Amino acid sequence: KRGDSSFESYIKELEYIRYRDGIKDDYLSRLHYFSEWIENNEEKGILRNVSRELGGNKFLTQSISFMSSNPKLYTKLKSKEDIARLKQIESQLNSREVFYIDKNQLASKNMINKIEDGDIIALVAADSSLDVTHTTIAIKQNDNVYLLHAPKPGTKVQITEKHLINYIRDNKSVKGIMVVRLIE
Repeated sequence: KRGDSSFESYIKELEYIRYRDGIKDDYLSRLHYFSEWIENNEEKGILRNVSRELGGNKFLTQSISFMSSNPKLYTKLKSKEDIARLKQIESQLNSREVFYIDKNQLASKNMINKIEDGDIIALVAADSSLDVTHTTIAIKQNDNVYLLHAPKPGTKVQITEKHLINYIRDNKSVKGIMVVRLIE
């Protein structure tokens, strides 16, 4: 976007979108929760969460706490001070108003038609301690939305065989989606 395609520029851009306010300081300056990643990059003018304008009328009601509740899963969360700081970050996240589209709304062809090719689709977790369980990119084919994603760590990126509604309808770990659109 800034006209420099060097590897060094790529690293700078990656840090800019991956870390809170674009500043790589320490492990907790990274945007670990995807809803915060969306919000922070929206503030930077990189993207927009369009879930509400597409008709999403549900609020995230999660009490985000997965990382602080499971510090042994994160080797870099070593000290009690880091865990306490993480709990403060999670508390701030829980005070926000974040909209998403309930998966039942996706049965509407009108809703599916509003999703654009290349939109980022975040699968909203049914687990009350997480915000998002998986992220994908929308691929529009034959008036349906499919998802470009890496289904499991270490696997190749692929396009889902099922379209969006069928992909998440019976998935009990997903209660809806957030739709994020890059600003050009």
